[in-house]
Amino acid sequence: MNARLSSIPSSHSQSRTKSVLRRLSRAKALRFCGTLCFLLTVMGCRGSDAPPVSHGGPVHDHVSLVDTLRTQGFTVEPTGPVTQPFFPVPGQTLHVEGQDIQVFEFSDADAAKSQAEEISPDGMTVGQTAVQWVHPPHFFTAGKIIVLYVGTDRKFLNQIKTVLGEPITQHVP
Repeated sequence: MNARLSSIPSSHSQSRTKSVLRRLSRAKALRFCGTLCFLLTVMGCRGSDAPPVSHGGPVHDHVSLVDTLRTQGFTVEPTGPVTQPFFPVPGQTLHVEGQDIQVFEFSDADAAKSQAEEISPDGMTVGQTAVQWVHPPHFFTAGKIIVLYVGTDRKFLNQIKTVLGEPITQHVP
């Protein structure tokens, strides 16, 4: 066997060795890249342990309302658009802690305030529209939004008051 090895020209032996080393290097590089891609994918799919970050200010629009509710531990799920004949803007329905609220965002706080002034103290009329609610309506204002909750869940009302303050409509229990 020694005779055979010695009969191979040394230049052939060196080029074959370089070829084998290149193939090994490519294989290692491909394995490294594959492993790196896998690890980055796994790390990217992992949930964050960091608590949600709040915008830190008072509620003034739809986004800050959702942010504040979630920051305070409420479960909030947008469920779709909503319209009311007494408001000139469409709203969004949010499912919060098992209850539905409607959020209407106006162009600015003055427009929301102007619309809020059209709501009667008991919430049964808004402007020229008389409404027959299935439960008492509770209207809240904050910045450029008006929030409507139609319901009787006292616990939920107390929770939502921590975010929006007292409702602009009052009801005798």
